Amino acid sequence: MLLGHKQGLLLRYTIPPVGEVYREYEKAIDNLTINEEYRLKNKMKQLESEKSQIELLEIKHFRQMQEVRKELEPLLELKSTLIKEGILKELSN
Repeated sequence: MLLGHKQGLLLRYTIPPVGEVYREYEKAIDNLTINEEYRLKNKMKQLESEKSQIELLEIKHFRQMQEVRKELEPLLELKSTLIKEGILKELSN
């Protein structure tokens, strides 16, 4: 047998499942690829994902600001009423 393996190589080494080997290969594709296309596609996917996250955060922020304005509106009306009645003085800059 090869290299002194009398009982064969299969009994000495574990063979990982194909899926596991491919997942490890995927991690190295960028470093193994000469063509920039794959790297650029991955970068584009990453940027699109980040853009989507930013858009979701903007929507969330907008909704929060609407809620704050809705809560603030009665207070501003009260302030205006108190100033008109002379109970509260308006601050000057």
